[in-house]
Amino acid sequence: MKKSILLLCITLHLWATPYNIRDLVSPFDLKDQFGKIHHIDKMPQTMIIAFEKGIGSVVNEYLAKQNRKYLDQYNAIFVVDTSTIPNFIVQYFGIPKLQKYSYSVLLSNDGVFTHHFLSQKGKITVIKFKENTINSISFVSSPDELKKAIE
Repeated sequence: MKKSILLLCITLHLWATPYNIRDLVSPFDLKDQFGKIHHIDKMPQTMIIAFEKGIGSVVNEYLAKQNRKYLDQYNAIFVVDTSTIPNFIVQYFGIPKLQKYSYSVLLSNDGVFTHHFLSQKGKITVIKFKENTINSISFVSSPDELKKAIE
């Protein structure tokens, strides 16, 4: 019984602990703004995560000025955490707006996925991978910083 409780505590701690540098990231599935499921089993070179609406618009404004293949060119994905926004607002206002973009926006609507990644208030999280291992984590807030972090 004691071993079971200890194992449960360790599992919960690991689940609750965000990934850090040198951690191996497990494959995951997220839907994009069109409802298409993206199975990510090999991590991209760069993952951009917006945890807040205001900072997400910085990413969207930057990407809107790039060519259609920009994210593919740099082997990058863009994830938006919508878990703190009421679902009806996401469905009726957020998704239609995102569908106008020429690039995929992956959505984390339950917070489980993004809970595993570090964030800073008012910052975009940019994670660099080497294979499926986190190589670096940076936090940026301007288009120039975002460009430097991606390229």
